[in-house]
Amino acid sequence: MGRFAMLHLSARNLVGERPLEPGVRPGMWHFCVRSTRALWTDYAPNQALRFLLRSLLWPRLTYRWCRFISGIDLGPVDWTVTAGLLEKPHRPYINIRWNRQQRLAALMTHYETIRQLPQHELLRRAHGETHVLAVLQLAQDDYQLVLRGGGHSREGELELALQTARGQRVVTVLFSFVRPAPELTVAIGCLQGGTPSAHSSVAAVSKAFYGTPVKLLITRLVRHLVLKLVPDRGLAHLIAVDDAVQVFQHRHYRMKHKVSACYSTTWEALGGQLRGDGFWELPLAEPPPDYLALKSSKRSAARHRWQALQGLYAAMEASLDSHTPQIMTAPLGTR
Repeated sequence: MGRFAMLHLSARNLVGERPLEPGVRPGMWHFCVRSTRALWTDYAPNQALRFLLRSLLWPRLTYRWCRFISGIDLGPVDWTVTAGLLEKPHRPYINIRWNRQQRLAALMTHYETIRQLPQHELLRRAHGETHVLAVLQLAQDDYQLVLRGGGHSREGELELALQTARGQRVVTVLFSFVRPAPELTVAIGCLQGGTPSAHSSVAAVSKAFYGTPVKLLITRLVRHLVLKLVPDRGLAHLIAVDDAVQVFQHRHYRMKHKVSACYSTTWEALGGQLRGDGFWELPLAEPPPDYLALKSSKRSAARHRWQALQGLYAAMEASLDSHTPQIMTAPLGTR
C-alpha cells in the first residue's frame, strides 16, 4: 500500500468507524487506523498528525510494526495503550544510539520472547494490569513489589516497582527483552526513585534491609526475576543503559525532562562493566558476601542483609509459582 493510500485510510477513519464485533480480531490496517483515532480522541490531534507524518517518512517500518502488533495477543490492553505502543519505533527507545531498525527489532523481540516463556500468561496479563509479587509488612506501612506493563514508556516494556499500599512509588525499574535466543538479552532502560514525598518510604525500606539502597535492591530483584522467568539458564546477558545514552538525553527531550539520577553508581555497585555500545554488562551471578573480608563490626549486618534479600527472593518465586502475592513476615532490619 502506498504512502498516500495509508494516509487516506487513517484520516478517513478518524471521522468515525463502526466498533469491532465481539471476538473479532482487527486486521492490520484496521488496527492502525483505530490506534490513530485513539491518539486523536484521547490525546491531541497534533500527536495523531505526528504519527501520520512519521508513517509517511518510514512507511516500511510502520508497516512491519503494525503487521506484527496486530497479530500479538496483549491481553486486557485497551486502545489507548495500544496507540502509544504503535508510536514506539518512531521515537528514541532505551538507548539513543539505536536507530529505527534496532528499536523495531528490540520491540518485536520482547513480545515474541514473552510468548515463549513458561510464565507467558502472567507476563501477558502484566501488560494490562498490575500483578503483586510480594507484600512487605513494615511498622510504618505495607509495601508491594509489583510487576506491570511499561505502557507508553520509552525505557522498557515491563516495570518492576516497589510501592506503598496506597500506590505511591518508592523505586521503579523498566526493562525489556531486546535480543532473542541464543543470545537472549534483557536491557534495563530506567532506574527511578520516588518523588520527594516518598523520602520517608525510601528510608524505611532501606532500613528494613539493613541499609541497602533501594535502587540497588530493585536492580537485584529484577535480575533475580528475569533469571527465574527464563528457564534452563537461558539468559545470556543482562545489560543496563548508561547515563549518557539514556533516552531522555536525546536532544528532543533534554529540555523537557531533567534526568538527575546517576545510573552508573548502581551499575558499578553491582560489578557492572561499561561496554562500547552505551550499555553496562551486569553479572548474572550473585555470590554471597565474603564475610571474612569485612570488618567484624559489619559482618552481622551483612549477614542479615543477605538473609533478608533471600527471603524476598523466595517470596517472589512463590508468587510466580502460585500467581498470588506472598506476604513477607520475616524480621527485617530494625522495623
